Amino acid sequence: MAIQATYGQPGHYNVTPPTRSDGDPSGFEFDSKGNVITNLGVALALLLSGVETDTIGVSPFRRSDAFQASINFAANTAQTVQAATVAKSIYITDVVISSDGGAACNVLLQDNAGTPNVIMNKIYFPNTTATTVNLHFSVPKVVVAGNLLAALCSSATPNITVDVVGYVI
Repeated sequence: MAIQATYGQPGHYNVTPPTRSDGDPSGFEFDSKGNVITNLGVALALLLSGVETDTIGVSPFRRSDAFQASINFAANTAQTVQAATVAKSIYITDVVISSDGGAACNVLLQDNAGTPNVIMNKIYFPNTTATTVNLHFSVPKVVVAGNLLAALCSSATPNITVDVVGYVI
């Protein structure tokens, strides 16, 4: 005996939705005026399928040009986080910076232009307290085309970890 599922009933999956009044079996749901009904499932499906790739700052981990870079260092000189790419800019959407609390310090992100441009200003870390800072930028921070992204700590004593997520275009 075949099981008959009813479209739109809770717990029923893989059921074909009804067609529009004109017979179009598009798989979309329509309201009484013929407008497509968009729900969270449809929005997520579009997001996961890569429709957002033309929107800056949305779901960078799904972009073909996305990157994730991480560096751990104990130095007071600039340390490369993401290498430069010829004629492409680095867009930073998320940053996680942590310190083991070995010494009070501040950390900033900069590029490598002749006189470095500050990409993200100083974040201060206290002495003797391990601290982590998570940042998300709705409007991505931008490293000018052809420059690398570096992290700089004011002290050589603490162990600093910098994780950066973004994309290069």
